[in-house]
Amino acid sequence: MQRLRILFLAAFVLALVAGVVVGSRWLPTTTQTTASALSAEEGGPTQVPSVSLEGVLHVVGEIPGFWLVDSFPFEVIPETTIVTNGVPLEPDVWARVEAIKLPSGFQATSIELSLSPVSDIFDRILAMDGNLLWDVGNSRVIIVSPDDISGDPEIGKLAAVHGRISPEGLVADHVIVLDSDTEVAIDGSIVELNATEWVVDDLTVEIDSNTVIHGTPAIGARVQIRAEELDNGNVLALEVWVVGSLPGVQNLVGWLQRIQTEDNPSIWRVNLLDGPDLSPVFMGIYDDTVVDESGGAAVPDAWLEMEATHMGDGYYYGHHIKVLPRAPKRQLVGLVESLPDYGYEGPWEVGGYPVIVNDQTAIVGVPEVGALVWMTGVPDFANILHVQLIEVLGE
Repeated sequence: MQRLRILFLAAFVLALVAGVVVGSRWLPTTTQTTASALSAEEGGPTQVPSVSLEGVLHVVGEIPGFWLVDSFPFEVIPETTIVTNGVPLEPDVWARVEAIKLPSGFQATSIELSLSPVSDIFDRILAMDGNLLWDVGNSRVIIVSPDDISGDPEIGKLAAVHGRISPEGLVADHVIVLDSDTEVAIDGSIVELNATEWVVDDLTVEIDSNTVIHGTPAIGARVQIRAEELDNGNVLALEVWVVGSLPGVQNLVGWLQRIQTEDNPSIWRVNLLDGPDLSPVFMGIYDDTVVDESGGAAVPDAWLEMEATHMGDGYYYGHHIKVLPRAPKRQLVGLVESLPDYGYEGPWEVGGYPVIVNDQTAIVGVPEVGALVWMTGVPDFANILHVQLIEVLGE
């Protein structure tokens, strides 16, 4: 935890410089080869470059037709998989695109939409246009409502902004403006909690009847606070935002086997993907559990992403459950321990994981027993990875 006047938390993005606020993120280009594809001239594998891109979807075109993520056009065809996750398919949303490189350009194999990523900046206010459009350091900040501002904004003052990336800049969820030399911005986790005093990391934060609190504070929750320094070494909280989840909360992936409804709570039997194994557990769904069904209904065989606390004996307290539209893509790096007797199609074992390679699997390099490989694919209900891409490392 830090008290901040000139420097905000190191974990913050201190200045979302041009190209970061609206910049896309390319993953390394990977040359793929289809396991069953042979070059007629050379008898070798056919090379098909593959890329992944994340950024703002600016243009939603026809199908088939060309769409635009940031400044990168790509072709969308009827076979392109489009997953909306409940996000409207329209310009200015965040998109992840997987594509292959063809002579005509990039052709999308899948597009997945999501809410824009969260980011934070801390710098001086350099300009204010009508109080709703600011320049904070090198970043453009969009103020949705004056009610999101804590403090009295003026040019030259320091501002800590928490918000989401958009094509126009950082759309602020809340803004802390430091009004005096005795004010500080605090970022940390709640260690102790009572009606009049909190301990945030190693700092005592006093709470009074005038403290404005956004969210539900709990031990372990991450908070951002505008506070006034006191003579006793403590700080007095003026306004608090609860912005992070509790420690001890685990991120889990699995599929829903069955629902056993009781008065309180409902009990879900969930099969977790646990390394190479499958672990059946009980997930308690309480009144404060958030179940997000925008990607599909919570029914047996639905794939789930879960934030939950393990209570012991295979029982979890569910905090946030998200229903996925399809099996989640997973990555694996390990040594090849076994291969089929002939060719590559069939069951492998890699780093203790059972995997299946078929005639659509793309392979880069020449895999053999003992080779180190990277692979990506989707699991089935038995936690067997059906591989889409394999790359032999170290070649």
